Amino acid sequence: MAETRPPLLRLLPFQLIRRPEGLIVRRGIEQLLLGGDEAALVLETIVTAFEHGPTTAEAVAGLFAEPDRPQILALLAYLESRRILVPAVGNLSEAEETETDLLYWQFRQDPESSGRRMASLRIAIAGVNRIGLRIAETLAAVGVQTIDFVDDPMLRGDPVGCTDAVNVLGRVTPAALWEKQVADTRPHCLVAASDFGGQQLLLRWNRVAHQHDVHFLPVTIEELIGYVGPFVVPGETACLACLRARQNANLVNSADRRLAEAQAHRGQHVSVGHPALLAITAEIAAFEIHRFYAALPQWRVGHLIEYNLFGASMSRRRVFKAPRCAVCSPLHEAVPVNQRKMVPMTALMNR
Repeated sequence: MAETRPPLLRLLPFQLIRRPEGLIVRRGIEQLLLGGDEAALVLETIVTAFEHGPTTAEAVAGLFAEPDRPQILALLAYLESRRILVPAVGNLSEAEETETDLLYWQFRQDPESSGRRMASLRIAIAGVNRIGLRIAETLAAVGVQTIDFVDDPMLRGDPVGCTDAVNVLGRVTPAALWEKQVADTRPHCLVAASDFGGQQLLLRWNRVAHQHDVHFLPVTIEELIGYVGPFVVPGETACLACLRARQNANLVNSADRRLAEAQAHRGQHVSVGHPALLAITAEIAAFEIHRFYAALPQWRVGHLIEYNLFGASMSRRRVFKAPRCAVCSPLHEAVPVNQRKMVPMTALMNR
């Protein structure tokens, strides 16, 4: 019978903080308290044992005196239970950990598989503007490699150099051409973004996403409020048209307000805003996308996030489906009954 070899372990980076009663081992938001006068010497010996690569707990314990080895093995088991020591499997490259890798570790996810998942993600952003650009920059920073910009003239911003910067991050495709190609190059998520208001201008992309079964996230800044969502999963959650139907039911003079939204692209030069509001709204949107596709804790779809810069507040509320939504209601997908279909009498008698 083949002898079972002890598993190889590797030691993840951590910060060592000395204190009068022992040590604090810090990694991420975790802090482990180790007591005893010899704690520093013991941990330094353990770190030295892993300097040349993965090794076994038994090999590390062998560096200590025989009477101390049971306690050392218990300490190593504790470090393994807290995921400071982990099995030496997968990619053992010496590349420095990123803050995103540590985020995955913090929430008990494998950084390698999570990184591959984000790298395979395909994102389309309708809106060549500052907020779309900021969303793309943050998504690229967490590993998204395929970002396509859809140039909708109604969502086109006018900052100097924005178009050049967008070209660095991803391809730019005219809206009409992109719509023809979307069935073949279907993204995982379509983001529609406007940093000068005009939620109505995003309805076109809400419908396109629903028609092609693509996740959809609208992002706007309107009257010094940043709006992210609802994150739409076609067939499962409320869509942007549902949100607007419910908003209209509670608005006074909704027709006048919606008329102003439709002309928002013409009023960019008189739109009020602040760089901080734009940045925060874009970062919230990018984080919601990252959280959903990386399966980070507390991800939610079908919710609207509102950020009030001057009120220093953020709220999240669920958006419910509108029963007769013009875009996503099942009523529009019902198969019509063929009243002229002939049914044989024998079929009726045999029921």
